[in-house]
Amino acid sequence: MASQNYFTFFTLYLFFYFLSTTTTLASPKPVIFDIRNDLPNNVVGNLALRCGQDPTSNPKVGEHYNRTFKVDQSLDCTAQWTRFFLTWDGYQEKRDGGHSTIYWSVRKDGFYHSFDASNWKRVETWGTD
Repeated sequence: MASQNYFTFFTLYLFFYFLSTTTTLASPKPVIFDIRNDLPNNVVGNLALRCGQDPTSNPKVGEHYNRTFKVDQSLDCTAQWTRFFLTWDGYQEKRDGGHSTIYWSVRKDGFYHSFDASNWKRVETWGTD
């Protein structure tokens, strides 16, 4: 009788262990988004940024918009500055997968992407009406 209880306990233990391991592996890892406002100082107009369901943020020139998201698919971001606007993939699994921090720099000529905040590549340009 006691051996049956141990066997049942051990079986349930293994079942819940593998269930929790599988759930942990399947859940997306958090990714930090660091979007810096690198627009010129001498231009009038506030930058408005929003990623996912977060509220809109208005970082001043030189400030950062920092958020952490759990992503396992693309994450849409939007930006508006004076008469310019853009909707872009702030996170793409194919491009960004495996990186814990995604850096963006918002500049007058477009949006630059980096994984180390040193080597930048322009990937998007502003749109207008």
